[in-house]
Order: sequence, then structure tokens, then C-alpha cells
Amino acid sequence: KIVKWSGASGFDRFLGVLFGLIRGSIVLFVIFLLLPSSLKTTDLISNSKITPIIQKYAPQIEEYFRNLIDNRNVVEEALEMIEPLKEEVLPESNDENIKEEDS
Repeated sequence: KIVKWSGASGFDRFLGVLFGLIRGSIVLFVIFLLLPSSLKTTDLISNSKITPIIQKYAPQIEEYFRNLIDNRNVVEEALEMIEPLKEEVLPESNDENIKEEDS
């Protein structure tokens, strides 16, 4: 009844399931990447059915996160380079007009 009342269609529920699976996968990969090596060799993890899949894709995911962190610095550098250009494009007279209107 609640689903019908909310107007959620089958497609909405399908997208919810899909994004939930993606989010869960990301959480599993992050946890696996953060585990110490000694815990990765325990029987619980070694005998897990999902461990081979995680081990197969973990290096690619780790590389993606490393690139994401490295690219953060690129964005900050680009913003620093843009700042002087903003000052050239936006004349100071606009700032002065705004200050005069406030007075």
C-alpha cells in the first residue's frame, strides 16, 4: 500500500536495487582494501565466495581511488590558475557599484 501511495513504479524500485548493489559493492571493495594483509589470509576471508571477485578487481579500484586523490590536487591547481583570470574578466567597478548601493 505504501509503495502504491508513494507513486513509486517498478522502474523506481529497479533503480533502487541497482544503486543499492553498486553502493554495497563499493563498500565491500573499500573494506577489503583497508584490511591488513594478515586479516586477508584468514579462513573466513579465504573461503568466502566473493573474495576471488574482490581480489580480481581490487587493484583496479585501488588505482581508481589513487587517481581520484591525485586529481583533487589538479583541480585545486586549476582553480588557483583561474583566480587571476576572474579578476581580469570581472571589473572592479562592479564591486564598487555594489558597495555604493549598499551605502
